[in-house]
Amino acid sequence: MADRNVRPPLILFLLHAKRLTNKQPHSPLSTFQFAGHSTSYHTAPTELNPNFGCSSIQGLHPWLPTYRPTGASHIPSPITHYPLPITHYPLPTTHYPLPNMNPKEKIAVLKEVLGAKFPDPKSELKFESPFQLLVATILAAQSTDKQVNIITEKLFKAAPDAAGMSRLDLETLKGHVRSINYFNNKAKNILEVSRILVERHNGQVPDTREGLESLPGVGRKTANVVLSNAFRQPVMPVDTHVHRVANRIGLVRTQKPEETETELMKIIPEEMVIDFHHYLLLHGRYTCKAKKPDCGVCEIREVCDFPEKT
Repeated sequence: MADRNVRPPLILFLLHAKRLTNKQPHSPLSTFQFAGHSTSYHTAPTELNPNFGCSSIQGLHPWLPTYRPTGASHIPSPITHYPLPITHYPLPTTHYPLPNMNPKEKIAVLKEVLGAKFPDPKSELKFESPFQLLVATILAAQSTDKQVNIITEKLFKAAPDAAGMSRLDLETLKGHVRSINYFNNKAKNILEVSRILVERHNGQVPDTREGLESLPGVGRKTANVVLSNAFRQPVMPVDTHVHRVANRIGLVRTQKPEETETELMKIIPEEMVIDFHHYLLLHGRYTCKAKKPDCGVCEIREVCDFPEKT
């Protein structure tokens, strides 16, 4: 029979928490020693996560922060010589039980979770007109949006529209875009596109896929980016981020971006297509990275089928 005078670590934890709560203001950082910040615990750092946590624990201890262990085997209590095994405190990292979800069910989860993370999703390329977006998208091939924005900030001051761009000579245009990858070909295409728009389209960018793809240096993905972001048409631009994330999560099983676009358009409701493109792109750019995905802080890891997730 257990000795009634011996209090288990859980009781000590709760009593100590009550004493801390009564003695000082509720300050999680001043009363809780995080894993990884002490040599006593050889674990990965614990990260604050305001969206998820264990409501039952928090209900008992208003000072306890919402936390999410990333690889930690123990969670230190305020009594530092009583490390409490994490197995005693199951801390759900999401609101969903998610076994064997089909793609459409996953889409509903992604809309809720990533929609809260990116409430106003839009292109990170800076532009003020369809022409400027077209030029920026041509420049963005094999380059980052950040690099493109640095270049276009000065370029669009010198030539804000097709008429102004068409009047630049090739060497001047190359000078503006020299720091970007493949600047020779990109400068030639931009100059030729500008002249065609002035001569055949009254300086305006076509709002059809056929019209856009007829322009030099404009393929299907570039056309989709312009149609989606400039003209708000429900199309799905698929770059490496969208292709990677859609396959890792298990929305599609495809080998090529063109196949990914076709399959995503079959399962994503039309009214969600524009925003959903940005959800997948931004999640791939900042969390589900190609070489080192940040699975430990991923908000949708429970719907993810990626076998190598950490």
